[in-house]
Amino acid sequence: MKPTIDRLPVLVEEAVWPKFQVAVQSLGTIWTAPSGREYELDLAGYRLVVSLILESYEPPPRAAIDEDLFELACLLQDIVGDPWSGQALRDMVALWQRKAQPSSPAADRAS
Repeated sequence: MKPTIDRLPVLVEEAVWPKFQVAVQSLGTIWTAPSGREYELDLAGYRLVVSLILESYEPPPRAAIDEDLFELACLLQDIVGDPWSGQALRDMVALWQRKAQPSSPAADRAS
């Protein structure tokens, strides 16, 4: 059953730079994430509100929404271009994930 209030704000950004405003506008007001979930993009000047369009009363897990927002960030970076790209963001996350993994004492001695 579709809920009465069918928008769940998941991100509010108060200071969207002009070049990112253009990128957001190029996507339109509805963006479909690779997961298939749809998000409303409400840009008013420098303020962007990203809202999940709910299909049921039970929203997806927060981690799934975070993954969608990361994909949106990568897409916007690809649209804006210089000097970063969506792939650069993915590479940076992979590096941080490797750094965040606990290491074994044997690995610490070897380095």
